[in-house]
Amino acid sequence: MKRVAFVTHCLALGGTEKHLGELILRSDDARVQPSIVCLGPDVYTPVLRAGGRGNVAVHEVRPRTLWDYWRVFRWIRPHVVVFVNGKLGLFPWCAYAAARLAGAERVVGIEHLQGERPPEPVMGRGIAASVRRGIGWRARYMLARRLTGYLSRPTICVSDAVRRTLIEDYGYPPARTLTIHNGIDVQYHQRRSGAREAARTWLGMRHDEPVLVCVARLAPLKRVDLLLEALAIVRRSGVPCRSIIVGDGPLREALGVRADALGLSDRVRFVGHQDDVRPYLEAADAYVTSSEREGFGLALAEAMAYELPCVATDIGGHDELLADKEAGILVPPRCSEELARGILSVLDHPEHTRAMAKAARRVIHERFNIDRMVAQIWNTIVGTRS
Repeated sequence: MKRVAFVTHCLALGGTEKHLGELILRSDDARVQPSIVCLGPDVYTPVLRAGGRGNVAVHEVRPRTLWDYWRVFRWIRPHVVVFVNGKLGLFPWCAYAAARLAGAERVVGIEHLQGERPPEPVMGRGIAASVRRGIGWRARYMLARRLTGYLSRPTICVSDAVRRTLIEDYGYPPARTLTIHNGIDVQYHQRRSGAREAARTWLGMRHDEPVLVCVARLAPLKRVDLLLEALAIVRRSGVPCRSIIVGDGPLREALGVRADALGLSDRVRFVGHQDDVRPYLEAADAYVTSSEREGFGLALAEAMAYELPCVATDIGGHDELLADKEAGILVPPRCSEELARGILSVLDHPEHTRAMAKAARRVIHERFNIDRMVAQIWNTIVGTRS
């Protein structure tokens, strides 16, 4: 039996954590014994127990150095170590090296977020500039990122956008990277008869008023501030709608103040983090996301599976989900006016958006099915494909 240790660092139960939870819950391979090494709060145990996998060990540790990581891996003695990265560079290169030094047969990386552009190269002539190019901060930064690419075999990317960034910007070897798109449980995420009316009643919302929903961590990259500005434009246009924002984060208070300043206090409802977002998707007529950087866009994919017409920013990950232009509307990122125009297009053309919603679910069913994703990742992890 192969012992597989997933190394993760999380602050809350988000898309990366859901991905790992599904991967473990859906593993029915008797040859594999998974465990989780968690450098942060344990959000996994309740999820695993609820799914009937309470026997999966979750180790809460705080390693910092190569020696610390080596001791953790020698204690657990995994055959395979999988680093689950919610952002590029989450774990230092020495963690990957420690896994190999501790005897792991295979080290795999899973990258969930498209990395930022690397620091600009050092320009100029002379000895000082040459030294900085050779051993300066940027050189050390790039070397550390590149080493993780060479120490992983392979690095799994949740979208082609993530893979392109790793190869083109950070020098990861193409032969050691591959794309396995995130997957959605299309049976779990589907509309049920009468659920829309029940959800509206539960939320205390009118049944005849358009409702938009956005599921996002309230953090800078999600640009919920732009969404609020777009909603203010929609309101000024005279088109009635209400919006539900599902999620929590460091910007919660500031965004509430911004909504009030824009005159949206009676039109926008912040409901905080929800373990189950389905009632909010049931209540919605459309989904909108204003994020400026993603790895894939799991919340968008879930909304598409729910047959919701979607308005999304044209960024890596989103453009792969909405490559079929009939499945949703892509708008330029960082532009509230374009986002508002996309929302108004959805609200003003109900016949077209119904067709869009059906196309969205078909795309998820055909291209982003969770069973296919789980099988591909496990085959890669245990080494049945390189």
